[in-house]
Amino acid sequence: MNNRIARIENVFIEKAQYNLGVREQKILLFLIANIDPRDNDFRVQTVPVKDLEAILKSDGKKWGGLYSEMNGFVKNISKKQILFPSGVSVDGDELPGVINWFSSVTPRLKDGIVCISFGFAPELKPFLLKLNEFARIDRSEISEMKSFYSIRLYQLFKATLQKQQKHRKIVTKIIGVDELRKLLNLEDKYPKFTELRRNVILPTYTEINALTSLHLDFEFLRNSKRHIQAIKFTVAYKNDVPKQLAFPETVVKRSINDMSKAEILAKRAKFDFERFKKDYPAVYREKFNKTKDVLGDRVKIDHPAFVTSLEGLCTTWFVENT
Repeated sequence: MNNRIARIENVFIEKAQYNLGVREQKILLFLIANIDPRDNDFRVQTVPVKDLEAILKSDGKKWGGLYSEMNGFVKNISKKQILFPSGVSVDGDELPGVINWFSSVTPRLKDGIVCISFGFAPELKPFLLKLNEFARIDRSEISEMKSFYSIRLYQLFKATLQKQQKHRKIVTKIIGVDELRKLLNLEDKYPKFTELRRNVILPTYTEINALTSLHLDFEFLRNSKRHIQAIKFTVAYKNDVPKQLAFPETVVKRSINDMSKAEILAKRAKFDFERFKKDYPAVYREKFNKTKDVLGDRVKIDHPAFVTSLEGLCTTWFVENT
């Protein structure tokens, strides 16, 4: 088996609700990648602590020392649970099923080497063994991610794309705001949408585009009262994205600071805002979202200050990239 690739049944990726630390998620994907999905049952995996250390330190975050990190990891991961739709309702409300990740997490010595043995809970067998429709998650693409939400949603977008890639190269997935909160098991965390956007959506957008083979774009869908009720995500492999739709930060050619005044003026003279929207829709949406993040909801999108700021960002991108 290629232990770079973790294979997970699509239904689990799409329905399971859990919230882990970034490092916990990376260890889980490492362990899942070591599973042979052709097996009938899980095998206990005994992993040297030094191997776990290399995975846990890959994000570049502050390291608290091997003992404290391992001690905290063993305690935390053994307590973490997964909520899953049960199909059983009481008084009209569905009761969630609760699944543990592991039946055992045990430190031990093996040939004089300190190791940790992991035994996956048997309830996870339908999602990790004898797979039918599953996603292939490349661990190398999430190794440098620093947001759990990026890792979790990367899996969801990868599953969505792989399911449809035989029929289309660019796919969309609409996720309601409440559905997103439920999927990520956020409960009361980030109650305001501005907080959700800042702490979940934007880090996911940035890390997936910067670190993986996927190109991700998004737009907010509003109801009749102009309240954001869903997010429409567009996903493709970078190699399948037309140049004018490419993620802006990957196509920057030259900083405006390195250009002469005459060169800048000449390029600005060619800029047409309405034409720009049609020729570079993904760039326009990215600059639109950035303007909203900076100005906030207190400034309406038709306000002169909003329009001026947006046009300025688009002009700078046009000058640097055309």
